[in-house]
Amino acid sequence: MKIKEFIKSRKEKLNVEHPPADVWQGIQKGWKKEPKYVLWKYAAVFFIGVSLTAIFYSIHLRQQVNHLTRLGDISEEYHSMEQGYISEIRLLEDRIDINTLMATKKFEWLLDELRFLDEMNEVFLKDLSTAAPEEQVVKAIIDYYEKKIRLLNQIEFEQKRSEYETDTNNSPIS
Repeated sequence: MKIKEFIKSRKEKLNVEHPPADVWQGIQKGWKKEPKYVLWKYAAVFFIGVSLTAIFYSIHLRQQVNHLTRLGDISEEYHSMEQGYISEIRLLEDRIDINTLMATKKFEWLLDELRFLDEMNEVFLKDLSTAAPEEQVVKAIIDYYEKKIRLLNQIEFEQKRSEYETDTNNSPIS
């Protein structure tokens, strides 16, 4: 027998507004059962609330730390120290024509060292922006500035010495 025929033959028994009394009592008993573990539900809600609070607080702290992108963002003392380093570096870079040196491949080893220092500083700045500023990171950034200044001074010295040697070699001997 097919399902359609089975349903048609039993249609009168299936079209009932109310289930039989014994079935209805079973349904009502299922409804009236009190939850046994109400305390667990409150604990779960509390745990979810605490977890969400911790997550949002962590995100908030991460956003506060992510604004640290320079040494001067930590304190006013570091800010003035960093500004001094930056102004000295700019003065040296203005006196040295680094682009010409790069094009002529003069003092390539010093320029490579300078590039390496700048790459390392990027790593230090990322470390500074992803964690609480640790003393080692701060020292590394200060060391970066001091090394960069020494390298720029060395490049300037080498450039002047090269110019002097070129001038003395090209000048007529008296």
